[in-house]
Amino acid sequence: MKTIALILCLAVAPAFAGPLQMDPHMPGMQQNARPTEAQAIGVIKAIDLKQGTITLQHQAIPAIGWPAMTMPFHATPEVLKQAKVGEKVQFTLRPDGMNSVVTALKSTQS
Repeated sequence: MKTIALILCLAVAPAFAGPLQMDPHMPGMQQNARPTEAQAIGVIKAIDLKQGTITLQHQAIPAIGWPAMTMPFHATPEVLKQAKVGEKVQFTLRPDGMNSVVTALKSTQS
């Protein structure tokens, strides 16, 4: 009877052990790290110099798994100086959810 109980414990215990912990230092076991920068295309909808934000209606950003949407982003002072409402731009984003920062932008209009 003890043998059956031991086999049962060994078979069932892993199911209750919780999620598998991966060692990112083991070859082939790297977790998918979020990129520190992402490129996107969008249209500038608003600029708020006082808040230091730029509102962009952007296309999907596959590198970070974001769908197309319109949202405000923090922006560097350099970005805010060159931004113009209504301009279509390619921009560089340092993703961090609602704390994401637009670090560069370039007009795609001629």
